[in-house]
Amino acid sequence: MELKNFTLLFVEDDPTTQMMMKDLLGEEVRDFYQANNGKEGLELFREKLPDIVITDISMPIMDGLEMAEAIKKIDSSVPIIIMSAFDDKEILFKAIEIGIDGFLPKPIDISQLFRLCKKVADNLGKIRLAETMLRYKMKELEDRANYDRITRLANRHNFEQALNESVEACERFHHWMGLILIDLDNFKAINDSFGHPAGDEVLRTLSRRIQEVVPDRNKVFRIGGDEFAVILTPLLSIQTLENLAKRLAQICSFNLKEQDRIIPVQCSVGACSYPTLSHNRKELLSHADQALYRAKEGGKGVYRICR
Repeated sequence: MELKNFTLLFVEDDPTTQMMMKDLLGEEVRDFYQANNGKEGLELFREKLPDIVITDISMPIMDGLEMAEAIKKIDSSVPIIIMSAFDDKEILFKAIEIGIDGFLPKPIDISQLFRLCKKVADNLGKIRLAETMLRYKMKELEDRANYDRITRLANRHNFEQALNESVEACERFHHWMGLILIDLDNFKAINDSFGHPAGDEVLRTLSRRIQEVVPDRNKVFRIGGDEFAVILTPLLSIQTLENLAKRLAQICSFNLKEQDRIIPVQCSVGACSYPTLSHNRKELLSHADQALYRAKEGGKGVYRICR
């Protein structure tokens, strides 16, 4: 990876060497920072968090090895290159013990300097690529654990957590909440007659339609193969809950055109509120489910409210 992608901190007390290194590397890196001793270098590192550090060893106030050791305690992955004549074995052994990533003999060989910097930049690039891939994989695993693959809505696990939090908030802040369950009628028949790809398109279309009337995506969930849920909080009145349940029953019954075929879709809707019509989380779920069952008994494609 190119040096231009990284920032560099150079620590050296000799003005001539400072000027030379800035001329050599200043335009090669994204940002070039300089410090006169280890103390300044450590402060600048904490402020700027550079990607690469190059430092002399022998400096006043704090030497390069002390600074390197302190930096490695802050972030052990930061590559540090030290410059020295390496005529003291104890210093060399100490540098190895700290975990120094490169050694640059003095007087500085320019070609060796660039080779070492390129090597460090390449290693950093590989590390960052690995970190990016790991973050992507972790995000993918998190999505699988929390979101439905077909509709991209939050799944049952997310729903259970959101329901618990909403009930707790009602108890804490003394407001109401509503729970609406939406069941896709005859979903198995749709899959059997039209195929699973068509069934998936029905679910995606249904998800979009629900979100047309419930714009807050965080309150809509797919909690089963053919069942969705909406958490309405805070709930202003039972009438608000009934109006939304009625609207959902209307918008979730439609004909879907799929490859020159018409797929009839209808949903039953059941709703309940807390704490007005239920006294705890278990009752809220049970009563909403009972209302949904009554809607199915009532001819499907309709809504019922827990009374």
